[in-house]
Amino acid sequence: QAPISVLLNVPPADGSFGLDSDDLSIVVIPNAVQTDYLDVYLISLNDVGRKPRLRQNNGDKWSELQILQAAENIWHGIHILQPGTNGSIDFLGLTSTVNQQIIKTNTAISLGTVSPASAKRIVASGFSAFFDTHAFAKVEVVTIIPESIVSESQPELMPLSQVMRVHATGPYNEGSATVQFKVAEVHPEKTAVYRWTSEHGIWSFVGGNVNDGWIMASVEELGRYAVFHDGTAPNIWLESSTYEELVYRFTERGSGIESARVWLGESELIPLIFSLGMDHIQIALNQIPQGDHELHVEITDRNGNRAVTVSKITGLGIPAVMQLDQNFPNPFNPETVIPLDIASDRIPLQLRIFNSNGQLVRTLFEGPLSAGQHRFLWDGLDDLGREVASGVYLYRAQIGSQTRVRKMNLVR
Repeated sequence: QAPISVLLNVPPADGSFGLDSDDLSIVVIPNAVQTDYLDVYLISLNDVGRKPRLRQNNGDKWSELQILQAAENIWHGIHILQPGTNGSIDFLGLTSTVNQQIIKTNTAISLGTVSPASAKRIVASGFSAFFDTHAFAKVEVVTIIPESIVSESQPELMPLSQVMRVHATGPYNEGSATVQFKVAEVHPEKTAVYRWTSEHGIWSFVGGNVNDGWIMASVEELGRYAVFHDGTAPNIWLESSTYEELVYRFTERGSGIESARVWLGESELIPLIFSLGMDHIQIALNQIPQGDHELHVEITDRNGNRAVTVSKITGLGIPAVMQLDQNFPNPFNPETVIPLDIASDRIPLQLRIFNSNGQLVRTLFEGPLSAGQHRFLWDGLDDLGREVASGVYLYRAQIGSQTRVRKMNLVR
């Protein structure tokens, strides 16, 4: 009986054979409990002819990654991060369609071992992360995982980069690293690095410095980072107007609100005069001098986009019984004089100093005053006799329902 020869054509499993398919994808996610584990998912959008294969290559050779079916057309494997690992890992997914056509997909991650003994830069395509010697208390493995952009809830943000997830096997000391993106089209005044905040489900503004097509930002915590362009101003409108108050509502779905400013004619109102909420500004008309005025309300986001609305209003304030003038010298160190003129005798006065956050720093005077010109000296100390730091301070004089506020600048 003649021998029978069987010729088998076994295609290589190194990615050199097969058709690249969008129906097949690999997703790499850090394990939420075991920080040195990476969950690797192979996902098919259609039914496959046989169980797929998931392979990995750390630069030396290909090896099989054992997978189990997690759900319909989803398979799951685990890659363990080992100290001493540096470079990149390629993941390759292979399967066949119901028509026996071999299809494939691949993705790559970058990783490096970071030691407290030396600084470390980990490089990926168009991205790098630099960790100084204070980043970790002991040797840890850092992984950079490319991901897809998700920004449907923030239409004002235009993505300029891929998402890069920066993950470490151990606790990170905040502020000890920087991330850097290569961006083809950079608008320095409108472009910034953002971090995904899962608790709010939004991209949060981080900032960054642009130089020669790269943008770099300091990292307070690890996570998902990307670069966005925000050229859209906030939206602001007068929501309600009553005899006593005005309420302006605003929305900002990009970089977030940086500041709010209000002008009465050409004079800017101090923040203590109006109330700024998360999405609104409230202005009490009894804080506005009597008569008709033009009120300008301006909202600025963190990329410098501004929105302004103008309203005709009527103030309810009673005729002034005091005049609060600018302190002198200004800027000052360590003392300054605050001038105040009173129109009537024996009127109870309260003169207080606040920091730029609206926190009380010092009560300079509280009690009745005679009519005339008065001068109050502030020595740069708080109510406990401690020196206060350099910065902008507000001094507020209040007589009955009337309030006057001005700014001064302490430079030590």
